[in-house]
Amino acid sequence: MPVARDNVVIVESFLYLGVDIHNTGSSEHDIRKRIAIAWNCMAFLDHNVWHSVLSFSLPSYDSYQVFILPVILHGVETWSPTQQLTRNLDAFDQWCLQCILCIFWWAHISNEEVRRRTDQPPLTHIFCTTRLKFFGHAARADPSMDHS
Repeated sequence: MPVARDNVVIVESFLYLGVDIHNTGSSEHDIRKRIAIAWNCMAFLDHNVWHSVLSFSLPSYDSYQVFILPVILHGVETWSPTQQLTRNLDAFDQWCLQCILCIFWWAHISNEEVRRRTDQPPLTHIFCTTRLKFFGHAARADPSMDHS
């Protein structure tokens, strides 16, 4: 609900280029929204692509990099996650890879084994790498350019 003060309207949140920006600076709402959207994509692809009778030349985890990671990592440069949110991101990532490989919880396969089979780094590693690349881009840019 917008609040008006001295002819200035203050909003709780707004959508900018697909990213939820909150006045508190928290990224929790956007990260949870991204996880929900990626979960829906996973559910669709699980039934219609990865576990169908169709055959693809790409391994399923390569398709994961193409179809799911861009959905969940959209706007990652603006996030300021807490430790709990980074654990949620990694847990979601692990769940996705286990679904793709048809590994069920009772199989007692370690997370490291799933990472070894898929050759995928943890999602938080990709997250940190992306943010560092953006920081490097902003640091090398002309000071007259606005990168905030």
